[in-house]
Amino acid sequence: MTPDARTRTFTWHDPMTGAQAARSLSGLDYLAAMSRGEYPLPPLMYTLGFDHLPPTVEPGKVTFYLEPQEYLTTPSARCTAACLPPCSTRPWAARCILPCQRAWATPRWS
Repeated sequence: MTPDARTRTFTWHDPMTGAQAARSLSGLDYLAAMSRGEYPLPPLMYTLGFDHLPPTVEPGKVTFYLEPQEYLTTPSARCTAACLPPCSTRPWAARCILPCQRAWATPRWS
């Protein structure tokens, strides 16, 4: 490890807790409850630092807040996290308009 190396640790919660509760809620109700802290955020949200400010949720729209941090940059100084939200947040927007006991499928990229 080089002298200028940095370390970052984070904690996440079992995502199945919220996933089980989501079966009995509409998408909007589930995401709103998650935003209020009643259910844990998905682990990726903690990894990227989206857990500092909860998302705001309304029908057809989910807004995420990200505080720029050094660990999110690449050597070219472009924010790497800026590339992730479009592919990881679309399911959130889709979820917030689904009625109770409806789900969506995310394509598998290989």
